[in-house]
Amino acid sequence: MSRSLIAFRLERRGAGTLVRFTHGGWEAATDYFISGNTTWGELMFRLKAAAEGKSRGPLFLAADLAY
Repeated sequence: MSRSLIAFRLERRGAGTLVRFTHGGWEAATDYFISGNTTWGELMFRLKAAAEGKSRGPLFLAADLAY
């Protein structure tokens, strides 16, 4: 079974905080890797907007979830 690792590291930068994000340990660039990479990219833009007090709305809606 293949496993990947998600890590967030926060660093003080002046009056702000730098967020370092890694999703590593992939064995191959599968379809899931590609869609996951795109989703994480969008989530990082939403995290930035939230930290700046802006709203970009939800990426996932409860009605769209499969579970």
